[in-house]
Amino acid sequence: MVQLQVEDSHTDVWVPEGVALPQRTYEPGGIVYDCTRGMAFHSETKTRIQSDRTARTFKSTRTNWVISVNGSGTAQKAVDIGPVLAHSRMAIPVGPGMKVNWSGRVRIRRTGYNPEDEDGNNTNINARIVLWGTKEVTDEYGVESTNKVELIAYQAQMQQWVYAAPQNNYIALTLPTVADVVIPADVDRVHLTVTMHASTTGEPFKAQYRSFYWGALDTDFFAVYTATPLTVYVTKPDIVNLTVDNPNSQTSKVFRNRTTFTNVPPESELVLCSDAAGSVTVQAWDGATLLANIVLPAGSRVVTPLNPAGRTVTLTATGDYGVERLTAREISTLTTEQTPARRYEYVNVIDEVNKITTESIEADLAIATIRFVSDTISSRLVAGRRVRLVSTHADGHTVIYTGTIRHRRIINSFNRKDQVELTVHTVHSTVSQSECPVAYDQLHEYAPLVAATGAQVVIDGVDYTGKAGRLPDGWDYFPSYSDAGLTMGESLLMVRNTRKAFMFVDRHNRLQLRSTLAADAVLDVSDMPEQGDMSFTREIESGSDTENLVNAVAVTEHYLDREDFLTRETDGEDPPIMALTDIASKSRTIEYRRQSSIETYGLQKRSFDVVRGTGSWADLTADKYGTTFQQWAAEILDAHGEDVQYVNKIRLTVTDARHIALVSRLQALDAVVVRFRGNAAVRRIRRLEHNIQPNKWTVDVRFDITGTQTHWLPATPVPVLPLGDIDAGTMQKPAGPIIDGGHPAHTVTSILDGGTL
Repeated sequence: MVQLQVEDSHTDVWVPEGVALPQRTYEPGGIVYDCTRGMAFHSETKTRIQSDRTARTFKSTRTNWVISVNGSGTAQKAVDIGPVLAHSRMAIPVGPGMKVNWSGRVRIRRTGYNPEDEDGNNTNINARIVLWGTKEVTDEYGVESTNKVELIAYQAQMQQWVYAAPQNNYIALTLPTVADVVIPADVDRVHLTVTMHASTTGEPFKAQYRSFYWGALDTDFFAVYTATPLTVYVTKPDIVNLTVDNPNSQTSKVFRNRTTFTNVPPESELVLCSDAAGSVTVQAWDGATLLANIVLPAGSRVVTPLNPAGRTVTLTATGDYGVERLTAREISTLTTEQTPARRYEYVNVIDEVNKITTESIEADLAIATIRFVSDTISSRLVAGRRVRLVSTHADGHTVIYTGTIRHRRIINSFNRKDQVELTVHTVHSTVSQSECPVAYDQLHEYAPLVAATGAQVVIDGVDYTGKAGRLPDGWDYFPSYSDAGLTMGESLLMVRNTRKAFMFVDRHNRLQLRSTLAADAVLDVSDMPEQGDMSFTREIESGSDTENLVNAVAVTEHYLDREDFLTRETDGEDPPIMALTDIASKSRTIEYRRQSSIETYGLQKRSFDVVRGTGSWADLTADKYGTTFQQWAAEILDAHGEDVQYVNKIRLTVTDARHIALVSRLQALDAVVVRFRGNAAVRRIRRLEHNIQPNKWTVDVRFDITGTQTHWLPATPVPVLPLGDIDAGTMQKPAGPIIDGGHPAHTVTSILDGGTL
């Protein structure tokens, strides 16, 4: 009936870079900087848009100080600028081995004064444009140090010292074409600076900019040409397979024309996406053995099973193609399980088990406890081993619960035999406890991060299982919010709330993030025998409680601080600018209320953390944070604003062999039809608990909301109960199901009749 299985062995079947994910790269266009996007300037300046350039000009403010009065009686103004003329507002996250490059053309106005260096000597001024690599380092004693290196630099003379005729015209500088520069190991951020230096000393130079048109400070002291803006390119190392956008891919990315995959297991799966206007034939090879000949029509996505004998698969094709993934196939037999990362072989250890309790809980850690009647324990049952609870039935087998052993203890007692108790955890703890200092406003944006947890995470049906490793820097993907103390569990709950999505761990220990839920009910239960799939016991909780009402919704919006991004200015610091921290974040809480309900029932408030805004620099500049959460909150108030009677808990008891398959497949957020006292409703499982002992199996199912569980569910209609042609039985043996007094000749299924009494 039930097998408790523990892994006997496991094999690594993870294909390196087997799934096409968004990557730490800003291809193909690079990151563009001009006077409206991404560049910071002196506080006494403002942006002015010209026909062929974006420019910075000086403000007419009191802090501009008078130098002299010209012949027409107008005050001559000047501003101290430098040594930094401009710098990027935010540093770009990078990693060792990545490559950087640049391009662009700028125009700089000469100062209007003959410059002197810090020693009082006449000097020329050089303009220096540098792409810096930096990294802040803190050792184990808390001592901070800074790594800084010029990755790419260009210097040109900006202004000459000319006796009695100081230069005040413009000079245009074009960044030279250079080879890609590889990021060294001691750099994790890059940023761009444009600075002035004295030619006599080579030191950074602060200049006075003087007006020369009718006493007003001139426009365009610094400009970026629209046709050739300053652009920084960041690309992956050559050894890494780049991914590109593809509308046919479920991950939205593909490896374009990738030819080689390693560590491919015998039972694997290749997913190809069309990347050409016409049909393309792709061949998969295991050395000289042809594994598959795949025709890829235009606009298609084709899934092909592969069974290579070796561990390397190569692809050849008649044209362009995209690879969404080449990974191990998911397999689940009675003795074997294969995920995209590992293949497990199981053995059954049920004989010594005294009691098993397993959970399935929405948005929370689900634990299984297993007790053995023994004071010793098998060498297989150690922390870190994978465990499955599997039922066997007429239709085959069903996995009830999967997890990893985390704790064990020996329980001694005077009046019973010693027992060993194991505690098994789902993958929820692995994912939720990981550090994740950023949050996004879309589920799929988490793919690169969850792939680094080593857990099996599925987002809207796409499996992003990867090897456990250090999480990528979340700033690579333009987050919507940042908090150094944030965990991945907290971050995922934010995006779940934002998108009114769903999060739970399924029976196979996969963390599921879903935008929607399956509409069909998986079980139909009733308080009447023989009605629906099975009946529940008298252990039922039904009724209403006004404490479950929601008449106030507090929405805490977490977002990036636009002002911090836009108001970053040059502060006179010599380059590199080590103060280029990530964009600051802000939070604010807005409360939406139903006052009439509050006056009747008192305040019943629920709080939700959400993420607002895409986080893109363009949206920050344009002040685009999306719509408010007013309608979002109104829908919750509508759904939970009334005092409604519900069935909140039922108990199912396995009394028939056919019940085994029915209860084994249940998991969190499944839809269950509950028929009670003549009424029927579809309820979603919030918490499920199996209690299995020798000769006894009960399942407690809760439908009420607790903790961080969702207050939104898809509408699911109650299915029509198929009644068939039911005989009313006899006086001595009446029929159990519903009987109607209709005409006996009506024998069509679902039309009630009087039977054949």
